[in-house]
Amino acid sequence: MVGRARILLFLASLTLVACGGPQVAVGPLVTGTAVDPDGAAVLGVGLLLFGPEVAPTTAAVRGAGALAPADVLELGDGIYATSTAPVAADGGFRLHLPLGDELPDGVLVAAAGFLGDAFGLAGCSVSASNDTARVSAHRFDEGRSLPGIYAVTAAGLARTVVTEAPVDVDDLTGFGGRFVAWLYADQAVALQSVGVGCIDTLDVGLTLAPGWNAVGWTRDPATGELRLRKASTLGDLIVTATGGL
Repeated sequence: MVGRARILLFLASLTLVACGGPQVAVGPLVTGTAVDPDGAAVLGVGLLLFGPEVAPTTAAVRGAGALAPADVLELGDGIYATSTAPVAADGGFRLHLPLGDELPDGVLVAAAGFLGDAFGLAGCSVSASNDTARVSAHRFDEGRSLPGIYAVTAAGLARTVVTEAPVDVDDLTGFGGRFVAWLYADQAVALQSVGVGCIDTLDVGLTLAPGWNAVGWTRDPATGELRLRKASTLGDLIVTATGGL
């Protein structure tokens, strides 16, 4: 769990970003609506990232009074988040993703290992068309993704589920739509799940361009197979808070 000091830091960054500041380069823009299932106000949103191997950060944190919209801050060993973008009274938000040179060391891994051990499935792995490409390490657990959007509420920092339609966070397995996430690639690369252990369980088929790529997880309701594809188009995103980090 993130301590109270960290929560106050993020609330301060929310105010700073909302008030504006020096003109700086910003990354791709994500827009949508943030909601809390219990009706609580969502104050801000940001991007949460992790590095499977702890390494020193190269992120550019400019200090109090000069936070850029996508400065990356360290929450703990191997866990990072961008400063927050404000959420309007109607839940609307505009969140800039960080630039490549703002990403901490360790967040990007060899492309073939971006899913770690392919969810621990025996006989299942991911192949990469470019051995030198690196991709942001990714986790997916019932719609909760890293890298993924986090929310700031009165109760603190919360993980979220990002979809294009309302979702019941108490029954995510029954959701028939797409869970949206973002992957960063430093070079173009094609990723494909391989091995008999993937069949009817995990189907990855991606062609990533350099920079941020919106991707989507879907679940086959008949077999339970998880499929990951690039999201060439996005609907009206809904970011639903699901509880503490």
